[in-house]
Amino acid sequence: MAVTKLTSSKPHIKLAREPEHTTPLRERYFSILLGLQIVTLFVISPVVGNLGTQYNWIIDVFLILMACVSVFAFRNPLERKVTIFIFAICITGLAFSPFIADYKLSAILFTLSGVIFCGIVSWTVGEKLFAEGPVTLHRIEGAIVIYLNIAITFAGIDNLLVYLLPNAYSNISSGVKDNISTMIYFSFTTLTTTGYGDIVPLHPYARSLASLESVIGQFYLATLIALLVGLHVSHRNKVHSLKQSD
Repeated sequence: MAVTKLTSSKPHIKLAREPEHTTPLRERYFSILLGLQIVTLFVISPVVGNLGTQYNWIIDVFLILMACVSVFAFRNPLERKVTIFIFAICITGLAFSPFIADYKLSAILFTLSGVIFCGIVSWTVGEKLFAEGPVTLHRIEGAIVIYLNIAITFAGIDNLLVYLLPNAYSNISSGVKDNISTMIYFSFTTLTTTGYGDIVPLHPYARSLASLESVIGQFYLATLIALLVGLHVSHRNKVHSLKQSD
């Protein structure tokens, strides 16, 4: 009888394992993507801003690297992977926009494709982040990736707005690609509600965009903390109940 009880407890051990199909992220690529984001935003961007606009191609190279890593970071679903691959190719091609005859059009396309690309990556990572399961290091990395992508997305939109409305911001010169480093800085000060005041949105569209970004930044952090605490408590209770049933 004792042997029969031991064998009947094996299915409970299997229930504690996370199914394979719920972990679509290849975690090594995921960590590389986060590392590239941090290097690009907090090292490359200020260095390029200090050197001059003729070195903007360095940022383009790192954006291409992030696009390539993102293509291989996800296994399922196939349709989303194909979509990410398409926008990765788009970003790669548009990185050479200075060599295209119509520079202004290519710069706008570069910005739009980058914004769409960040949105797709954030959506895919969010599916994993908000899925049921334990709070792991890779889940926290995913939360950081989405947060940085929010800043990159709004920086791209701000940059595009500078081109369409040259006087939308104070202390900003017109020209889409020339201001990417500055707009990344402005995006982070807005997202974190720091607001040093050196760059001020003047146009109603720019003000509305800045307000939206600040609200999203605070709402995301509050929701994220509540989510991670809830997932941790839920997983701990599940593990505790499985141990008691054994």
